[in-house]
Amino acid sequence: MVLKNSPHFRQNLFLLASGKLSMPEIHTALLIKCGFRPVDMTILLGKSNGAIISRRDSICLKVLDTKLDAKTITGIIRLL
Repeated sequence: MVLKNSPHFRQNLFLLASGKLSMPEIHTALLIKCGFRPVDMTILLGKSNGAIISRRDSICLKVLDTKLDAKTITGIIRLL
């Protein structure tokens, strides 16, 4: 669904992160792009809220080289 609506999503995400994303981080980014909230991801992925927050923080560090609030990286991912 994501690639149909945003065909260059993965390439843009990898470009921003210099190709440093792990598969769980890619899955998390895809879910963010689809509009899933962290609470939805905890159920879907069977992970704790802390694990989801940690993944988003990790994506933020790899994309922006700094730790910012979750709204910032969520906004960037949704704009891709």
